[in-house]
Amino acid sequence: MDFLINIILFIISLGLLVTIHELGHFSMAKLFKVYCREFSVGFGPLLLKKKWGETQYSLRAIPLGGYVSMVGEGEDENQDEEDEEIKNLPKERSLLGIAKWKRAIIMVAGVTLNMVLAFLFFIGYFATTEQIDTSYRSFRVLENGTAYNQGLREDDEIIKLDYLGTIDGKTVEYTTDINNGNDLIRAINHLLTDDRVNKSEFYPLTQNDKVQMTLHVNNKTPIVLDLKVVGEGDSLTYSFEGTGIGLHYRALNFGEVLSSSFKETGESSVIIVKALGTLFSKEGFENLGGPIAIFEASKNAFQDGFGYFLRLWGVISVNLAVMNILPFPGLDGWHLLVVAFEGITRKEMPSKVKNIAATVGMVLLFGLMIVVLFKDIIKYII
Repeated sequence: MDFLINIILFIISLGLLVTIHELGHFSMAKLFKVYCREFSVGFGPLLLKKKWGETQYSLRAIPLGGYVSMVGEGEDENQDEEDEEIKNLPKERSLLGIAKWKRAIIMVAGVTLNMVLAFLFFIGYFATTEQIDTSYRSFRVLENGTAYNQGLREDDEIIKLDYLGTIDGKTVEYTTDINNGNDLIRAINHLLTDDRVNKSEFYPLTQNDKVQMTLHVNNKTPIVLDLKVVGEGDSLTYSFEGTGIGLHYRALNFGEVLSSSFKETGESSVIIVKALGTLFSKEGFENLGGPIAIFEASKNAFQDGFGYFLRLWGVISVNLAVMNILPFPGLDGWHLLVVAFEGITRKEMPSKVKNIAATVGMVLLFGLMIVVLFKDIIKYII
């Protein structure tokens, strides 16, 4: 039953991202009176269709994308000669017949709405999930934990923190002064955070890795805590279980929710751009995931809590926006580049060139999707 619920949530979430993206293109095309033949959610075999006005609204079998078919886009110039309504359309109802700045708006509208959706997802996350309280320079301390038994109390402020680790047989060290709560969070993140681009030297590579963390407190003997690795595969991390310490959390106010959501949207974009820079490296390919990997991440996030589920899909929405704005044939960024080229040269790029580039681009993109899908199958199923 849980698996079925996760499948349904996955399909709804992915469908929402795709629908919002295509609604961006569609709404702007309608605003500028471009004739839209079809608005489709999904690719492949047709499941449902309904025609309202001049547009057919479709639901197709493969929920990994969608499209808006506009007159004047790609092959449309040579399509449906027998359709009198389209054949006799005035030029200004074609994508090629409107001003280039309007075409540019239509092309970026999908990306824009994906970023807006991500921002809304992040608002949901920050509004429903308590966040680390950076006003503390101390830990929460549980009675009878290792730290408590060594004399640490909740009002003890940390003035210095040391790590001594053994990572894949190699000794690594780190020390930092703690002047405020932000310093403490940065020090903890140095140990725990893995953004897959800028890994800490303490990032665990095997389950045999370990770290000894030493807390220095005024007028007390240093508190020494042994941290062990838990998890497996790409989910290795350090466990504080048994140490009896934890961070302070609190609910954010409305202003903090908004500012944190803006920050998360920006930081997610930067991380994704950095990750794209490593795409063709061995490490970058290993971190690349397809629909099965996204489903696994979605399932795990939902188990952690609905707020974390929203955050994950916010990141995926940012990912979709960043990927689509790349100037690669077949993507929105390519169409935007074509508009810019034509605006600068004041000449239309030949339709044959655009169609060939788009076809080659889509073949390469689908080829990459197939490779990543097989990679997911090998990793998560076999």
